[in-house]
Amino acid sequence: MTAPLFAGVVGHGRALQLLCATLAADRLAPAYLFAGPEGVGRSLVARRFIEGLSGAGLNGDLGLRRRLELGNHPDLLWVEPTYSEKSQQKKGLPQLRLEQIREVTRFLARPP
Repeated sequence: MTAPLFAGVVGHGRALQLLCATLAADRLAPAYLFAGPEGVGRSLVARRFIEGLSGAGLNGDLGLRRRLELGNHPDLLWVEPTYSEKSQQKKGLPQLRLEQIREVTRFLARPP
């Protein structure tokens, strides 16, 4: 059984159970990797998990939830693999680029 926060998410049974247990215990791992084929709901599950962590869940602050949805929250940096700028064609696999890593470094160096 999963939390109402993940209502509407299809599949991901074991992963959702683990995320719900994490929220209930209030104990976080240092990092989480949401992986899988395109279209399976990785982004949705990650965003809902972030809402649960921030207290912006179903009954939380709607303004906070909206900022999280838009990726416009000062404590959130959303990083996704991209394709090379030179070749916009999807010939190879998407990768994290050096500039993205630099952005993460700058983000983590900011005061809270």
